[in-house]
Amino acid sequence: MRRLGRVLIALAILLLVIVLVPTGIVGGVIAWVKFSPPATNGEVKLAGLAAPVDLVWDKNAVPHIFANSLRDSYRTLGWLHARDRLWQMETQRRIGQGRLSELVGKLGLGFDEEMRVLGFYRLAEANYATLNPEVRADVDAYTAGVNAYLAHPAAPLPIEFQLLHATPEPWRPADSLVWGRLMALQLSENYRAEALRAELVGKLSPDAFKDLFPGSPEAGPMTLAALNGIDWQRFAGHLPAVLGPDHASNEWVVDGTLTKSGKPLLANDPHLGLSAPILWYLVRTVTPEGNLAGVTFPGVPYTVLGHNDRIAWGSTTTGGDVQDLFVEDVVPTDPGQYKTPDGQAAFVTRDEVIKVRFGEDIHLKVRETRHGPVISDIDPDLAAAVGKDKAVALSFVALNVDDTTVEALRDIDHAHDWPSFQAALKLWHSPEQNIVYADVDGHIGFTSVGPVPLRKRPTDDFPAPGATGEADWVGLADFSQLPQGADPASHRFINANNRVVPSNYPIYIASTYGDDPFRAQRITDMLNAGANYTADDFSRMQNDVKEQDADLMLPRMLAAAPTTDAGRQALERLKGWDRMMQQDRPEPLIYSAWASLLKRTLLEKRVGAGILAGGAFGYGFSPYITLGLLDKYAGAEGQAGILGATLDTAVAALVKTYGADMSAWRWGEAHRAMLTSQLFGAIPVVGSLFDIGLPARGGVETVNRAGFGRTDGVHFPDVHGPGYRGVFDLANLDDSRFILATGESGNPFSPHYRDMTQRWHDGETITLSGNEDQVAATGLGRQRFLP
Repeated sequence: MRRLGRVLIALAILLLVIVLVPTGIVGGVIAWVKFSPPATNGEVKLAGLAAPVDLVWDKNAVPHIFANSLRDSYRTLGWLHARDRLWQMETQRRIGQGRLSELVGKLGLGFDEEMRVLGFYRLAEANYATLNPEVRADVDAYTAGVNAYLAHPAAPLPIEFQLLHATPEPWRPADSLVWGRLMALQLSENYRAEALRAELVGKLSPDAFKDLFPGSPEAGPMTLAALNGIDWQRFAGHLPAVLGPDHASNEWVVDGTLTKSGKPLLANDPHLGLSAPILWYLVRTVTPEGNLAGVTFPGVPYTVLGHNDRIAWGSTTTGGDVQDLFVEDVVPTDPGQYKTPDGQAAFVTRDEVIKVRFGEDIHLKVRETRHGPVISDIDPDLAAAVGKDKAVALSFVALNVDDTTVEALRDIDHAHDWPSFQAALKLWHSPEQNIVYADVDGHIGFTSVGPVPLRKRPTDDFPAPGATGEADWVGLADFSQLPQGADPASHRFINANNRVVPSNYPIYIASTYGDDPFRAQRITDMLNAGANYTADDFSRMQNDVKEQDADLMLPRMLAAAPTTDAGRQALERLKGWDRMMQQDRPEPLIYSAWASLLKRTLLEKRVGAGILAGGAFGYGFSPYITLGLLDKYAGAEGQAGILGATLDTAVAALVKTYGADMSAWRWGEAHRAMLTSQLFGAIPVVGSLFDIGLPARGGVETVNRAGFGRTDGVHFPDVHGPGYRGVFDLANLDDSRFILATGESGNPFSPHYRDMTQRWHDGETITLSGNEDQVAATGLGRQRFLP
């Protein structure tokens, strides 16, 4: 559904281009292409600065900000983000505002209706008033910097504005604050899993359900009763499009006993959806208050991941259960009321008006219950699936108005040791993350941050009855209750979205986690295999392409008995395969095609083709589940027979697509990194201007993550991976390593739109260090910002 949505949006934009770009505007666009690169030398007036700021562009177009205060650096950073990533900032805030339809017409309605119901932007506006005054002043300075650029841009507006004939409005502080809630929504998809389980529990036998969800508790009688009367298949099928892939990142840190320098090393590569430009923006800041280097998020003033003078940090997603669906009972005689344990209560309502380009305004009535907003009001199909007598509300940690995550970001940037770092993390609210830490004194640490709900009863991973109160939240976990530790006897912390606590942990975090432990196991194996590690070693590990799940799957799969010559030839190749997902080899393609078809075939045998056709299993299942199904449901043909049949079928499809010469097959031909504009990428001709994708190494369970989603069995587009990599050497933080999947610029005609892409692919890195003159000596220019 997500891919279809992008295609439809692209087609809509193509129509807009045809309609909105007459001959005169075409000439303007040509002029834009010719004159769009902004200057990297000279003076810039930036009102509000307390003192001049010097900006040096290094040879990779990474800005190094030399300022007399961090506040001045935030103002300058706002200007820089607007200069290089204004379209990214515009689309992000419009999604958060629920105003995407004003740009792209009716095809933006799904996002807009969801955001208006969730009320993210209203919460961000209210949140601004509650901020610590220092943080509010930082956000104000950043906002002023963005607006200074909008008032006097250094180059024509991004081409997306030109094509859509749109002009950005002034930036507002809430535009920065809404980012954290959008990330929380992307990284917290528990409620979708609840809807899926509700759909399947009525269709599958208890044994079949347990086969597919082995970690999920059984639904209790009250929950099962609450699920009745709702068309959960229709409900799950009409939930809003996801904002992007929601799991997978790597982080590990070791202390000085394992390094050549005797000081800690830390590695981090967060994995999100691939696009061009990539989510992140590199910046280095040098001030008397302290120095920072790392990645920022355009729209936000602080360094999100990186290092200061004394510490370094990284993050992964915890996968905690921070969302619950509640089925509310509407009072039959009064639809403005719903049932609670204490009697009837009135829905809190408000009216939202969504303006639609080339269409009529949409009037949306939003309801809220004591559990949260009624998400079944987002879409008429959702409402129809639920019926008039029910409403489905969402409880979500990120819907609290008193979110202090932006304050946590600021204090992390200022932290100088483990106690001050922990004090900063206490302010973190959402999204839930795992944070690793290292400092120049030799200490390392790990903390899960972001409170999880404390519930009256253990969750059963299904939508819960709202009227009884039996599954209500009674509060949020205190920071001290979350998993954390420092300077362990193992001398290291590792997380790659694997489980962070045992099943008997005192508080409930999640019954299942986003990924299996394969990447974490591979990182562990690599660390166990050596000693005296350096930053170069950690960079090499980040680029490792061993498909770790093949250690589990392949020995079983090699028992296949294919009946075709091509199948037997493929099997022989896999017997000698080193399980490395190299782009120039055929074996990764054979393995991926075979494993994907095997999973689907076994699922079809277990649940039936009809359920599969409904799209409930559009994502990959754990290899453990696949092998469990193979053991129990291989069928009369036996395991060797079904393995052989699926291999023959998969290889036949590959022959049809790539030719009969198996030695000429290349994983990279089928597995291309999708580095293109999410909005314009699918448009013929125009889309090619934004596309900088290239053949990709790696796979779903490699440390160098290159994940694919739905597949036709012969193409496996890389849509999910490390848009940023960082390695931090606490013996010499100036020698820390960085790389982005794209470049710093969002301008497709700039050489800095793609100038890191090949190096990212090849596992190379850059450093961010030096004084003004040193950076300028090999850089692109120097600018001075004057009050």
